[in-house]
Amino acid sequence: MKKQKNQSGAGTIVKTIIAILVFGILLGVGINSSSKGRVWRNIKKTVGIQKEKSQPTKKVAVSSKNLNRDYAPDLQFINDDYFGFVAERGLILVSRVSMELVENIDLQEIDCFYFKKDSLQTRILQQDRNIIIFNTKNGKPQGKAYVYSLDTVGQPEWTYEIVDDPQELQEYYKQWKSLQKNKKELSKAVKDGLLKDDKKLEDERYSKNCIVWKNLWGDKMVSFLSFQQEEYVLVNYEKNEDTYVNQTIRLIVSNMQPVEVQLPEFRYTEDNTILKAIFRYEKYHKVKWKDNYRHSESDVWIPGYVVWGKYKKNKTIYAFVELYGSYFQKNGKTLEDVRGGRKYALLKLKKIRKKYRIVSTSYPRKGGYEFTDIQKMTKNMPGVYEKVQKDSAKKEKKRKSEKALKKFMKMYIQKNQLDILSYRFYGRKPIVIKEKETEEK
Repeated sequence: MKKQKNQSGAGTIVKTIIAILVFGILLGVGINSSSKGRVWRNIKKTVGIQKEKSQPTKKVAVSSKNLNRDYAPDLQFINDDYFGFVAERGLILVSRVSMELVENIDLQEIDCFYFKKDSLQTRILQQDRNIIIFNTKNGKPQGKAYVYSLDTVGQPEWTYEIVDDPQELQEYYKQWKSLQKNKKELSKAVKDGLLKDDKKLEDERYSKNCIVWKNLWGDKMVSFLSFQQEEYVLVNYEKNEDTYVNQTIRLIVSNMQPVEVQLPEFRYTEDNTILKAIFRYEKYHKVKWKDNYRHSESDVWIPGYVVWGKYKKNKTIYAFVELYGSYFQKNGKTLEDVRGGRKYALLKLKKIRKKYRIVSTSYPRKGGYEFTDIQKMTKNMPGVYEKVQKDSAKKEKKRKSEKALKKFMKMYIQKNQLDILSYRFYGRKPIVIKEKETEEK
């Protein structure tokens, strides 16, 4: 007679739990897919697989004083309660009822402030009652998504959750792309009959794009921003009524006043004779070609000067140099270029009162004559003309002047102990000077 195995109650319970879990996982895969990943994220949070702490939102100071006056920015989203746009590195959230700023998000703090034509792009999605912010690189979601609930707007501490599930990030990107069909170029919207052809559109500085959407009552709306009389204005075109409704945005908030950042001047502290003479000359003389690039008194000029060659004749030094640089403004922890330029020059230096000083400067002609003149200017400096010509054919970021600017930028930030992590040229990725982790230690 076979001995029957003893099946304890505890063993049966364990097996039953395992079976339920296996069934639940298989069922959950299907449910998770149909719920766009939310079920699986909630399960992971519950059992501790993925810990998502709520983080307090960091804000950026903003007011009508420091708005972009060249054009109004594009709306990122709009609904019956709120609309959002990007200004001063912050996502500005405005109430449709009061037309006042109710929240803003410092996009630089979450490393989501890439809105220029780079491979790295920031995407802002308004889905249900959430604002979701994330980056894509070369058309693929990258890193994390930051989720802000509109239901908690106005609370003493507006928090967000972090999502790093690749499946959910992909779903966010898919939804963001599906909404892009609702964004139209303003001029094309007029041409296609979505907007009434109003002559006022030619007089004001409007967003490049508008959003076509439906309000709570199902009315078709076309919305965009304009810059009028030193203020941003929300413009809503009600298609059914064929009328424009303008609403001024009140951005000045008592507890978020902007701070004018006056940057210290760049000072050269190394011992190159030619460079010392250039900076000494610039200190005491107005340099017209450089000053033309200045935007405001708070900007700082960072040079990328290169001495390509020199020779001495009697007691005079002749130096061929590349004068390259740009004015920068502080934006959070990044210095962003305002405007800059480049000039080649032949300098003539003489020792006056024990210091070499520039006594004359000559520049090559522009256009097709430039390198002809450079060849003549460098005839007593063997190999210099060929080096300059070769360097000028390289991509901007690989040129010698660009490397010089990075060196001087590091010198400037370290000497002045500035809270700066990177600098950025228009249309290009930020160039990191020091890592955030290092700074926080």
